[in-house]
Amino acid sequence: AASKILWLFDENFIIMDNQCLKALNLKEKTSYSDYQEKWRNEYTKHLDKITKLIEEYNMLKIDPIFKAKWFQQRVFDMFLWKYDNN
Repeated sequence: AASKILWLFDENFIIMDNQCLKALNLKEKTSYSDYQEKWRNEYTKHLDKITKLIEEYNMLKIDPIFKAKWFQQRVFDMFLWKYDNN
C-alpha cells in the first residue's frame, strides 16, 4: 500500500503489490529493488505491445494522456493484475 501512496507524489515510482509479485513469479519478501528490476525488465519487453494497442485503438485521438509514460506503466500493472499466477 505504501508504494501506491508514494506513486501519488511521484508518478515514476513503481507500484509494488501482491498481484504483481505473483505475476512476476516473485515471493512476498522480495526486496523493492529486486522487484523494481524485474518489473522494469518485463515492462520493457511489453512496451511495444502497449504502444501498439494504444495506436490500434486510436486512443491518442481521445486523449493525449494515453501516450504518457506513467499511463503506459499503469496499463502494464493492470496486465499483471489480470494475468497473475494464482
